[in-house]
Formats: sequence, structure tokens, C-alpha cells
Amino acid sequence: AKDIGCDTVAKTVEAIRRGTVARVDLVCLNGSRMVVNTASIGAYPAFVQEREKLEKRIGKPLAGMYAMLHTLRNGQPVRIRYDNKTLQTSLFFVGNSLYLPTGFAPSRRTRMDDGLIDVRILETGRRLSRTRILTALILGRLERSPLYHEMQVPEFTFTTVDGPTVVAHDGEVGEEYGEVTFTAKYRALAVYRPLSLIR
Repeated sequence: AKDIGCDTVAKTVEAIRRGTVARVDLVCLNGSRMVVNTASIGAYPAFVQEREKLEKRIGKPLAGMYAMLHTLRNGQPVRIRYDNKTLQTSLFFVGNSLYLPTGFAPSRRTRMDDGLIDVRILETGRRLSRTRILTALILGRLERSPLYHEMQVPEFTFTTVDGPTVVAHDGEVGEEYGEVTFTAKYRALAVYRPLSLIR
């Protein structure tokens, strides 16, 4: 709602009264379930909750560092295979359209009709990965770390190595899957939005 300019009741009513209909993308999970905003596996939802709990008191950068440390220490990693490689991750994020900023604090989209899926994976299974991730985070270089993987693609598929894992989506705990395909559905959903935000 925020990304299409309808984050309050008043703005939503105004969009319905005087706005216009626009089309935004959806992400299809395994051909049957629609994802409007985000999906994740591993401890990503816990990371977000921990960060949001602290960011008003200590600021987003420090809250993000604390939440990352907490998640890496307590999160249950998941081993996945994609593009002929296998890796272990505790933080795996999929977004409908490109999210900003880059890194592990995606918070907004400037558009929702680019036909892409935003995939972000933090690899935690390598030697000294926790120390390397935290060092990169402190130095502001997480995006350049070989443990951080980011892709913008129309489709993304992975399989789990050690049995099915839960895929959370749009703030809800979802079902368990052993093989997952996310597919961008270009401009599949009609929405009302304010006239000032129509491209």
C-alpha cells in the first residue's frame, strides 16, 4: 500500500475517488500461491522483527547490526541448491520488483511493474562466515562480500538439500516446500493509486 501511495485510509479513499487504475506485478510461488510483497526462508522474518524493534531507539544501522548478529547466532540455517551450486543460508529474501536500498535492509520500491524478482541471499556456511559478515556490515561493505548474493531476475528456482523448509510470504508463515519456483507475473494485479503517482 505504501509503495503505491495508499498507506493511509484517507489516501486510499482519495485514490478510489479521484485516482486511476494501474497495474502492478505479482510473484507466483510454485504456480499456485500469489505473493504481493515479499517471501523468505530461514530466519529473515526474525531478523526484520528484531531490527524494527530497536531501530527507533538506536537507529537503523546499529539495529541492523544487532539483528544480524542475533540472527546469525540463533537462526536455523537452510541448505539450498540453485544454479548448480549449494550453499547454506540463514537470511534469504525475495521481493516483488526491485527493493531499495541494496543489502539486507530493503524497505521501499519506486515501482512495482518492472517484471523482476529481487533475490537476496546471505551465505552462512563458509569458514568464519559470521565474523566476515559482521566485519563487512560494520565497514559498510556487505554488498561487496562474496557471502552476499543479489539478483534481479524474472524467475528464480531453488531446491532444499535437507528436506522441505517453510516459505514465509507477505508476513505470514507459509507451507513447507522442497522445491520452490518464484515467477514474476508482469502487471497481473489492477490497483487504485493516486493520480500524482501514475507514471
